[in-house]
Amino acid sequence: MHSTHRKALIHLAIAAAIASTLTACGGGGPSGADLIAGGSSGGGGGGTTSTPAPTSSPATSPSPTVAPITAAKLNLSWDKTSIKTGGKDSATLTITALNSSNGALAGATILLSANSGILSGTTIITDATGQAKVSYNAGNDLNNRTESISVVSGTFNTTTALKVTGTTLALNTANTSLNSGSKTDLIATVKDGEGNPAADVDVVFSSSGTGSLSFAPATAKTDSSGIATTKVTAGGSGSSMASATSQGTTKTTSISISGGSNQFTITAPSAAIISKITGTPQTVTVNASTASTVVFITTLGSWSNSKTIQEVPVISGVATAILNTPTSGTATVQAYDKATPSTSSSFQIIVSPPVANANSISIQASPSVIAPSTATQKNSLGLTATVLDGAGKPIANAPVSFEITNSLGGGEYVSPAATISGDGTDPNLGLGQAKSSFYSGSLPSGQTASSITVVAKVLLPNGTTINSPATTVNIGGVAGSVSIGESTKIESSTDDTVYQLPMSVLVADSNGSPMANTTVNLSTWPLYYSTGSSCSVGATFKAEDSNENLILNSGEDGSITRVSNTSFLPILITTPINTVPVTNITGVANGILTPSNSAAGTVPGTVTTDANGIASFKYTYLKSNALWTVVRFRASTMVQGTEARSEKVFRLAPAAADVTPLCTLSDSPYNSVVTIQ
Repeated sequence: MHSTHRKALIHLAIAAAIASTLTACGGGGPSGADLIAGGSSGGGGGGTTSTPAPTSSPATSPSPTVAPITAAKLNLSWDKTSIKTGGKDSATLTITALNSSNGALAGATILLSANSGILSGTTIITDATGQAKVSYNAGNDLNNRTESISVVSGTFNTTTALKVTGTTLALNTANTSLNSGSKTDLIATVKDGEGNPAADVDVVFSSSGTGSLSFAPATAKTDSSGIATTKVTAGGSGSSMASATSQGTTKTTSISISGGSNQFTITAPSAAIISKITGTPQTVTVNASTASTVVFITTLGSWSNSKTIQEVPVISGVATAILNTPTSGTATVQAYDKATPSTSSSFQIIVSPPVANANSISIQASPSVIAPSTATQKNSLGLTATVLDGAGKPIANAPVSFEITNSLGGGEYVSPAATISGDGTDPNLGLGQAKSSFYSGSLPSGQTASSITVVAKVLLPNGTTINSPATTVNIGGVAGSVSIGESTKIESSTDDTVYQLPMSVLVADSNGSPMANTTVNLSTWPLYYSTGSSCSVGATFKAEDSNENLILNSGEDGSITRVSNTSFLPILITTPINTVPVTNITGVANGILTPSNSAAGTVPGTVTTDANGIASFKYTYLKSNALWTVVRFRASTMVQGTEARSEKVFRLAPAAADVTPLCTLSDSPYNSVVTIQ
């Protein structure tokens, strides 16, 4: 959808929601006090006295809705300017909502949309500081691009851009010099920003320059190794550029084309690199109509004359020699016109032992840790098996299978299940190597759970198999725990009314590795309050709002439940804690909750961890509440649909300078709600 069209639809949705709200409220909804107290509102007078609905009426008025708070302006800030493709890297957008006076606006509704990739949220609400954060990753879209993200609040709308890069494309061919009418393979390899093979993506081949190149097919899909291959046929003569384009990236290679078929060239074998089994003869044929004698040279094995050099007369424009290679290795074979040595042609033979000589197979997973997969994101790592003979020589064309021998049952699998070891002609697959991919399931492998093991097997011609030692794969990369830490120093505001306690949260995955770019939710709540004076705590009581619903329910006002002071010693200081004799303690009903939720101070609604899995922030609270309020601080993040949580309960601490040697803190604000006799 066009971004302008998308913004228009968002505006219409917001306008419809506001119109619906006004209609439901009848033009004059109840006040906030009415809603909190549970009263009902009249139809349109807006008076202070409400009229309850008759008890005999079967109908009830619909609950009034409140129009969303919208911003006059939005300030946008990314924590990085670009991310990598592959779905693992992400960037965090911090949005600050402002009112018409440029003041931070809490509770503002912000709508976001992107053309591709994954946003962590599309409707977000700003916190008490007027900020809200959302993360973005490239998802399954591997295109290198500039992503435009629409951000809307009410009638204010804007866009922000983020670069998505990292997908690479390599282009290789075995022969960059062709005769007109001859063919060669053109191999394109696509990898995402994490360096993983990009499977099942289109690669489009094209050409330019003099001469001509035709491709079969002109568009090819990559396999599980990220490789797409096409057959190139040369025509005419001159210099052509072969191009491959995929995921917003283009690579080219130059191919020289010689016109006609009478040029000096090796016509058999037809490829520039071939594979043979030891002891298998190879016939080499040269089209040499302009020469009388052709000289054949090899760096491995020997010709039919049992030497590495052989002269062969040209008969009917052709010279032929037979090469024997009894040992494994790589032979460079060259033929040239004896009269004009600069006229030559060459190719390579990669020689390996027969499959029956296989003696061992090994397997390696890279990397060894992978994140769990989701419904929209499949994560994989590479498996590489190597087949060797008894002398440690790699063996080509050996059937190799892969098997998970210890599964978690979370849907993990290997694909392809079977393949053939490389013969050396593929620049992306080593001689004797077989490659596959391990795809994670939905379950992580924790430290207490068994790791996943994968083995590779080589199938011998006699039907027996040789197994590799197992390689271990850990499915991690999801938060396993959240830890909370606080500074040993407390800061004061410039006007000496507020304390700021530097704090951090640390998120580790199930393997103990740091979890970067993880959103952690923070909250704080007053659990207890204390009486006292002169920096000396008197008695401590449970907060009245026992169900934490911010509503003064029946039986809460003036209720009194005393607890031990020593359970919540103040941190960082050693101020004495008095013991008040239990004689006659009563609570005072004052029509409000004690303590108010703001007595616990404020923290950011969310923070995002850095590369070390750490997010730092400041806990802010009034000095008048220090020492007298006991709070619960909580940090949580989502793990596979389940919340990982950590919390601390502690007494809000004053700075040491405010309690020693003289007490400069005010007396407890709760002295008036407790009567001690």
